[in-house]
Amino acid sequence: MGDFADVTLAHVPLAATLVHHGVRAGIGDSWMTLSEWVEQNGYRFAGPYREVHLIGAARSLRQRRTLLLP
Repeated sequence: MGDFADVTLAHVPLAATLVHHGVRAGIGDSWMTLSEWVEQNGYRFAGPYREVHLIGAARSLRQRRTLLLP
C-alpha cells in the first residue's frame, strides 16, 4: 500500500450529494445524474468536486462512494 496523507478539507456550506453503489465503471452515470439534478434545480457549481470512498476494495461489487458537488 502507498502512503496516506491526513488532510483537512475546506468547509462547504452547501453541496449536492449522491451515494453511488457499485463498481467504478458505472460511476460516470452517477456523476451525470448528480450534475443534471444541480442544473435542473437552479444551482450552479461553486468549486471542485469531492469523491469519498466509503467501503469496499477496488474490485469489489459492494463499493459505495459519496459524490459531492459544491
